[in-house]
Amino acid sequence: MASSALSSPIVGICNVNLNIDGHFYRNMQLSVLNKLCCDIILGQDFMKRHDSIKISFGGSRPAVEINDSNTVCGLAASSVDPPELFATLTSECRPIATKIKEVQCSR
Repeated sequence: MASSALSSPIVGICNVNLNIDGHFYRNMQLSVLNKLCCDIILGQDFMKRHDSIKISFGGSRPAVEINDSNTVCGLAASSVDPPELFATLTSECRPIATKIKEVQCSR
């Protein structure tokens, strides 16, 4: 799940002519970010221009096709707070400490 702690500030804006696998897009405005995991991230504003977008990952299983965009938010920005650790523990629960036992394995 996405976290705002893992967000990156926009450091600039640029306009480019983009060619993605033979599809040409003129004067596309891109936001520039540092240390991305890939060269470009296609946003929802770009993806919503198309009926669908197919990205092949080369896996061994058949493709999954989702025809109702309202049922999936995997590519959408999300503002869900992360769950609080140990939220279900009662107040009388206390941590315990144990010494680490050194074990040697022989083969």
